[in-house]
Amino acid sequence: MRRAGDRPKPPPPVFIVGPPRSGTSLLYESLVTRYRFAYFSNLADWFHLTPVAATAFGIFLVRGWRGEFESRYGHIHGWGAPSEAGPIWDRWLPRTKRNCANSPKAEKQLQNTILALSGLLDAPFINKNVMLSMQIGLLTRIFENPVFIRVMRDPVENVRSILRAQEDGIGPYVDGWWSVRPTLAEQFQGADRLTKACVQVIGIEADILGDCKRHAFDRLFTVDYHDMCERPRTLLDELGTFIRGCNIELRDRLQVPAHFSRPSKNGARLNEAAIRTKLDEIAQQMLACSPA
Repeated sequence: MRRAGDRPKPPPPVFIVGPPRSGTSLLYESLVTRYRFAYFSNLADWFHLTPVAATAFGIFLVRGWRGEFESRYGHIHGWGAPSEAGPIWDRWLPRTKRNCANSPKAEKQLQNTILALSGLLDAPFINKNVMLSMQIGLLTRIFENPVFIRVMRDPVENVRSILRAQEDGIGPYVDGWWSVRPTLAEQFQGADRLTKACVQVIGIEADILGDCKRHAFDRLFTVDYHDMCERPRTLLDELGTFIRGCNIELRDRLQVPAHFSRPSKNGARLNEAAIRTKLDEIAQQMLACSPA
Protein backbone atom coordinates (compact mmCIF):
# COMPACT_ATOMS: atom_id res chain seq x y z
CA MET A 1 0.00 0.00 0.00
CA ARG A 2 1.41 3.43 -0.96
CA ARG A 3 1.96 5.73 1.99
CA ALA A 4 0.91 9.41 1.82
CA GLY A 5 4.54 10.50 1.74
CA ASP A 6 5.15 8.32 -1.33
CA ARG A 7 2.52 10.00 -3.49
CA PRO A 8 3.87 11.61 -6.64
CA LYS A 9 4.13 15.38 -6.66
CA PRO A 10 1.08 17.00 -8.33
CA PRO A 11 1.85 18.50 -11.74
CA PRO A 12 1.87 22.28 -12.18
CA PRO A 13 -1.57 23.77 -12.94
CA VAL A 14 -2.50 25.39 -16.25
CA PHE A 15 -4.39 28.70 -16.38
CA ILE A 16 -6.08 30.23 -19.44
CA VAL A 17 -6.06 34.04 -19.36
CA GLY A 18 -7.04 36.90 -21.65
CA PRO A 19 -9.49 39.80 -21.98
CA PRO A 20 -13.19 38.96 -21.65
CA ARG A 21 -14.82 37.77 -24.89
CA SER A 22 -11.44 36.89 -26.45
CA GLY A 23 -12.14 33.17 -27.01
CA THR A 24 -10.93 31.74 -23.70
CA SER A 25 -14.03 29.56 -23.23
CA LEU A 26 -13.61 27.88 -26.60
CA LEU A 27 -10.00 27.07 -25.83
CA TYR A 28 -10.92 25.80 -22.35
CA GLU A 29 -13.54 23.42 -23.72
CA SER A 30 -11.21 22.31 -26.52
CA LEU A 31 -8.33 21.49 -24.18
CA VAL A 32 -10.54 19.59 -21.74
CA THR A 33 -11.96 17.65 -24.67
CA ARG A 34 -8.60 16.86 -26.29
CA TYR A 35 -6.62 15.99 -23.14
CA ARG A 36 -7.37 14.57 -19.73
CA PHE A 37 -7.36 17.41 -17.21
CA ALA A 38 -8.70 18.01 -13.73
CA TYR A 39 -11.02 21.02 -13.60
CA PHE A 40 -13.85 22.70 -11.74
CA SER A 41 -17.07 21.33 -13.24
CA ASN A 42 -20.48 22.98 -13.15
CA LEU A 43 -21.34 20.53 -10.38
CA ALA A 44 -18.34 21.68 -8.34
CA ASP A 45 -19.31 25.29 -9.02
CA TRP A 46 -22.85 24.65 -7.76
CA PHE A 47 -21.42 23.25 -4.52
CA HIS A 48 -18.74 25.94 -4.43
CA LEU A 49 -18.04 25.59 -0.70
CA THR A 50 -17.05 21.92 -1.17
CA PRO A 51 -15.83 21.59 -4.79
CA VAL A 52 -13.55 18.58 -4.19
CA ALA A 53 -16.26 16.59 -2.40
CA ALA A 54 -18.77 17.51 -5.14
CA THR A 55 -16.31 16.34 -7.80
CA ALA A 56 -15.72 13.05 -5.96
CA PHE A 57 -19.49 12.49 -5.75
CA GLY A 58 -20.01 13.25 -9.45
CA ILE A 59 -16.72 12.00 -10.82
CA PHE A 60 -18.52 9.90 -13.43
CA LEU A 61 -20.05 13.10 -14.83
CA VAL A 62 -16.63 14.70 -15.27
CA ARG A 63 -15.00 11.64 -16.80
CA GLY A 64 -17.93 10.99 -19.09
CA TRP A 65 -18.46 14.56 -20.25
CA ARG A 66 -18.49 15.24 -24.00
CA GLY A 67 -18.26 18.79 -25.32
CA GLU A 68 -20.73 20.27 -27.80
CA PHE A 69 -18.85 23.58 -28.26
CA GLU A 70 -21.94 25.73 -27.73
CA SER A 71 -21.08 27.91 -24.73
CA ARG A 72 -23.00 31.08 -23.95
CA TYR A 73 -20.95 33.92 -22.51
CA GLY A 74 -18.53 31.53 -20.84
CA HIS A 75 -21.10 29.00 -19.60
CA ILE A 76 -20.70 25.47 -21.01
CA HIS A 77 -23.77 23.25 -20.60
CA GLY A 78 -23.71 20.07 -18.51
CA TRP A 79 -23.02 19.14 -14.87
CA GLY A 80 -19.69 17.58 -15.85
CA ALA A 81 -18.69 20.44 -18.16
CA PRO A 82 -15.76 22.73 -17.34
CA SER A 83 -16.78 25.85 -15.44
CA GLU A 84 -15.26 29.29 -14.96
CA ALA A 85 -16.08 28.65 -11.30
CA GLY A 86 -16.62 32.29 -10.33
CA PRO A 87 -18.18 31.52 -6.91
CA ILE A 88 -15.25 29.21 -6.08
CA TRP A 89 -12.60 31.78 -7.00
CA ASP A 90 -14.54 34.51 -5.18
CA ARG A 91 -13.95 32.61 -1.93
CA TRP A 92 -10.22 33.23 -2.31
CA LEU A 93 -9.55 36.17 -4.61
CA PRO A 94 -10.80 39.79 -4.65
CA ARG A 95 -12.19 41.11 -7.93
CA THR A 96 -10.78 44.61 -7.55
CA LYS A 97 -7.21 43.94 -6.42
CA ARG A 98 -4.30 42.57 -8.42
CA ASN A 99 -2.03 39.71 -7.33
CA CYS A 100 -3.42 39.11 -3.86
CA ALA A 101 -5.73 36.72 -2.03
CA ASN A 102 -8.51 37.61 0.39
CA SER A 103 -6.34 36.34 3.27
CA PRO A 104 -3.40 34.00 3.97
CA LYS A 105 -5.96 31.33 4.88
CA ALA A 106 -7.74 31.80 1.53
CA GLU A 107 -4.40 31.48 -0.29
CA LYS A 108 -3.72 28.15 1.42
CA GLN A 109 -7.24 26.89 0.75
CA LEU A 110 -6.85 27.77 -2.92
CA GLN A 111 -3.62 25.81 -3.15
CA ASN A 112 -4.92 22.79 -1.25
CA THR A 113 -8.17 22.62 -3.23
CA ILE A 114 -6.48 22.64 -6.63
CA LEU A 115 -3.83 20.12 -5.59
CA ALA A 116 -6.55 17.86 -4.12
CA LEU A 117 -8.64 18.06 -7.30
CA SER A 118 -5.59 17.22 -9.40
CA GLY A 119 -4.92 14.19 -7.20
CA LEU A 120 -8.54 13.07 -7.23
CA LEU A 121 -8.79 13.09 -11.02
CA ASP A 122 -5.18 11.98 -11.50
CA ALA A 123 -4.52 14.73 -14.03
CA PRO A 124 -3.07 18.25 -14.22
CA PHE A 125 -5.49 21.00 -13.19
CA ILE A 126 -6.72 23.54 -15.75
CA ASN A 127 -9.06 26.49 -15.44
CA LYS A 128 -10.23 29.43 -17.46
CA ASN A 129 -11.46 32.50 -15.66
CA VAL A 130 -10.60 35.90 -17.11
CA MET A 131 -10.38 37.31 -13.58
CA LEU A 132 -7.19 35.27 -13.21
CA SER A 133 -5.60 37.57 -15.78
CA MET A 134 -5.07 39.93 -12.85
CA GLN A 135 -3.66 37.25 -10.51
CA ILE A 136 -0.68 35.83 -12.44
CA GLY A 137 1.85 37.07 -9.87
CA LEU A 138 -0.12 35.49 -7.04
CA LEU A 139 -0.54 32.16 -8.85
CA THR A 140 3.18 31.93 -9.54
CA ARG A 141 3.81 32.45 -5.83
CA ILE A 142 1.31 29.81 -4.73
CA PHE A 143 2.18 27.13 -7.29
CA GLU A 144 5.51 25.85 -8.54
CA ASN A 145 5.99 26.53 -12.27
CA PRO A 146 2.36 27.10 -13.35
CA VAL A 147 1.68 27.36 -17.08
CA PHE A 148 -0.29 30.24 -18.63
CA ILE A 149 -2.09 30.20 -21.96
CA ARG A 150 -2.95 33.68 -23.22
CA VAL A 151 -5.75 34.09 -25.76
CA MET A 152 -5.73 37.05 -28.15
CA ARG A 153 -8.45 38.19 -30.53
CA ASP A 154 -8.63 40.95 -33.10
CA PRO A 155 -9.08 44.03 -30.86
CA VAL A 156 -12.04 45.42 -32.84
CA GLU A 157 -13.89 42.08 -32.70
CA ASN A 158 -13.05 41.81 -29.01
CA VAL A 159 -14.42 45.28 -28.22
CA ARG A 160 -17.60 44.61 -30.21
CA SER A 161 -18.17 41.35 -28.35
CA ILE A 162 -17.76 43.04 -24.96
CA LEU A 163 -20.30 45.72 -25.92
CA ARG A 164 -22.71 43.09 -27.23
CA ALA A 165 -22.54 41.20 -23.91
CA GLN A 166 -23.43 44.41 -22.07
CA GLU A 167 -26.34 45.02 -24.44
CA ASP A 168 -27.58 41.49 -23.67
CA GLY A 169 -27.52 42.24 -19.94
CA ILE A 170 -24.80 39.73 -19.13
CA GLY A 171 -22.78 40.33 -15.93
CA PRO A 172 -20.90 40.67 -13.71
CA TYR A 173 -19.89 44.30 -13.19
CA VAL A 174 -16.85 44.99 -11.01
CA ASP A 175 -16.64 48.49 -9.58
CA GLY A 176 -18.31 49.96 -12.66
CA TRP A 177 -16.46 47.71 -15.13
CA TRP A 178 -17.98 44.82 -17.05
CA SER A 179 -16.22 41.57 -16.10
CA VAL A 180 -12.51 42.31 -15.44
CA ARG A 181 -11.21 45.58 -14.06
CA PRO A 182 -7.70 46.25 -15.49
CA THR A 183 -4.98 48.22 -13.73
CA LEU A 184 -5.65 51.09 -16.15
CA ALA A 185 -9.20 51.42 -14.81
CA GLU A 186 -8.31 54.20 -12.37
CA GLN A 187 -7.52 56.54 -15.26
CA PHE A 188 -10.85 55.88 -17.03
CA GLN A 189 -13.33 55.45 -14.18
CA GLY A 190 -15.95 57.87 -15.58
CA ALA A 191 -15.50 56.92 -19.23
CA ASP A 192 -18.21 55.76 -21.65
CA ARG A 193 -18.81 52.09 -22.50
CA LEU A 194 -16.79 52.11 -25.70
CA THR A 195 -13.76 53.63 -24.00
CA LYS A 196 -13.98 51.15 -21.11
CA ALA A 197 -14.24 48.19 -23.50
CA CYS A 198 -11.14 49.38 -25.36
CA VAL A 199 -9.31 49.94 -22.08
CA GLN A 200 -10.15 46.38 -21.04
CA VAL A 201 -8.75 44.84 -24.22
CA ILE A 202 -5.54 46.89 -24.17
CA GLY A 203 -5.11 47.12 -20.41
CA ILE A 204 -5.63 43.45 -19.59
CA GLU A 205 -3.20 42.48 -22.35
CA ALA A 206 -0.63 44.82 -20.78
CA ASP A 207 -1.26 43.40 -17.29
CA ILE A 208 -0.87 39.80 -18.51
CA LEU A 209 2.34 40.48 -20.41
CA GLY A 210 3.79 42.54 -17.58
CA ASP A 211 3.23 39.83 -14.99
CA CYS A 212 4.33 36.99 -17.26
CA LYS A 213 7.57 38.79 -18.15
CA ARG A 214 8.30 39.11 -14.45
CA HIS A 215 7.19 35.67 -13.32
CA ALA A 216 6.50 33.11 -16.06
CA PHE A 217 7.57 34.19 -19.54
CA ASP A 218 9.10 30.78 -20.34
CA ARG A 219 5.80 29.12 -19.40
CA LEU A 220 3.53 31.38 -21.47
CA PHE A 221 1.89 30.19 -24.71
CA THR A 222 -0.08 32.66 -26.83
CA VAL A 223 -3.11 31.53 -28.85
CA ASP A 224 -4.73 33.60 -31.58
CA TYR A 225 -8.52 33.19 -31.64
CA HIS A 226 -8.72 33.26 -35.44
CA ASP A 227 -6.02 30.58 -35.63
CA MET A 228 -7.91 28.47 -33.09
CA CYS A 229 -11.07 28.59 -35.20
CA GLU A 230 -9.24 27.78 -38.44
CA ARG A 231 -6.97 24.93 -37.29
CA PRO A 232 -7.90 23.76 -33.78
CA ARG A 233 -6.44 20.26 -34.10
CA THR A 234 -3.00 21.45 -35.13
CA LEU A 235 -3.07 24.19 -32.50
CA LEU A 236 -3.99 21.75 -29.72
CA ASP A 237 -1.18 19.42 -30.79
CA GLU A 238 1.23 22.37 -30.53
CA LEU A 239 -0.19 23.28 -27.14
CA GLY A 240 0.12 19.69 -25.97
CA THR A 241 3.78 19.66 -26.97
CA PHE A 242 4.37 22.93 -25.12
CA ILE A 243 2.62 21.76 -21.93
CA ARG A 244 4.51 18.46 -21.94
CA GLY A 245 7.71 20.48 -22.35
CA CYS A 246 6.82 22.18 -19.04
CA ASN A 247 7.10 18.79 -17.26
CA ILE A 248 3.37 18.12 -17.27
CA GLU A 249 2.21 14.67 -18.33
CA LEU A 250 -0.76 14.82 -20.68
CA ARG A 251 -2.95 11.91 -21.73
CA ASP A 252 -5.05 12.03 -24.88
CA ARG A 253 -8.81 11.99 -24.56
CA LEU A 254 -11.01 12.88 -27.55
CA GLN A 255 -10.57 14.69 -30.86
CA VAL A 256 -12.02 18.15 -31.47
CA PRO A 257 -13.76 19.36 -34.68
CA ALA A 258 -11.56 20.17 -37.69
CA HIS A 259 -12.60 23.83 -37.46
CA PHE A 260 -14.94 26.16 -35.60
CA SER A 261 -17.27 28.73 -37.14
CA ARG A 262 -16.45 32.26 -36.15
CA PRO A 263 -19.43 34.30 -34.88
CA SER A 264 -20.88 37.02 -37.06
CA LYS A 265 -19.69 40.54 -36.31
CA ASN A 266 -20.98 41.82 -32.99
CA GLY A 267 -22.06 45.37 -32.32
CA ALA A 268 -22.37 46.21 -36.01
CA ARG A 269 -23.74 49.67 -35.20
CA LEU A 270 -20.21 50.72 -34.23
CA ASN A 271 -18.04 50.91 -37.29
CA GLU A 272 -14.52 49.57 -37.30
CA ALA A 273 -12.91 52.98 -37.82
CA ALA A 274 -14.50 54.41 -34.66
CA ILE A 275 -13.29 51.50 -32.55
CA ARG A 276 -9.78 51.55 -34.02
CA THR A 277 -9.54 55.31 -33.42
CA LYS A 278 -10.45 54.80 -29.77
CA LEU A 279 -8.02 51.89 -29.40
CA ASP A 280 -5.21 53.98 -30.90
CA GLU A 281 -6.07 56.90 -28.62
CA ILE A 282 -5.83 54.71 -25.50
CA ALA A 283 -2.62 53.07 -26.70
CA GLN A 284 -1.06 56.54 -27.15
CA GLN A 285 -2.15 57.52 -23.62
CA MET A 286 -0.54 54.37 -22.24
CA LEU A 287 2.67 55.09 -24.13
CA ALA A 288 2.78 58.66 -22.85
CA CYS A 289 2.35 57.46 -19.24
CA SER A 290 4.90 54.63 -19.42
CA PRO A 291 8.39 55.14 -17.94
CA ALA A 292 11.04 56.32 -20.40
